[in-house]
Amino acid sequence: MNYSSDDKVAASKSLTGPPGLLTQRSTPPVLWCDQRLTGVVDWPNAATGNRGSDVGHCRLNLALLFDTTTAGDYLVMYERAAGVRVDRRADLRALLCFDLEWQRFIPRQVAGRAPLDLAGMPGRVAATIRGALDGIG
Repeated sequence: MNYSSDDKVAASKSLTGPPGLLTQRSTPPVLWCDQRLTGVVDWPNAATGNRGSDVGHCRLNLALLFDTTTAGDYLVMYERAAGVRVDRRADLRALLCFDLEWQRFIPRQVAGRAPLDLAGMPGRVAATIRGALDGIG
């Protein structure tokens, strides 16, 4: 199926407002077609909750794999596309899930498909957390 960005934006707007938002605590969990939910990708983690948790988890992965700027840009672009402000506290809670174990399992997930800077991960996450704290204040 072909899912346009307009479909995704329209669908995300239809799911605004806590607490009934479908979340996955991971990457985007749902498929949309013609502004309708057509599938959930990852049932084991699907739940209702705060969109900030999903956004924060995605931002954590972007900080780990790329940089703080990419993680920050994602938040701005998500809010613009969805037309809502993400709960900054939920975003921060997701970012705080990082620990040094991530440096062990991320290489298994990436499986050599992209370069990884394992040593820089904690610093990038710390900088993203500082940015999230600034966004709360």
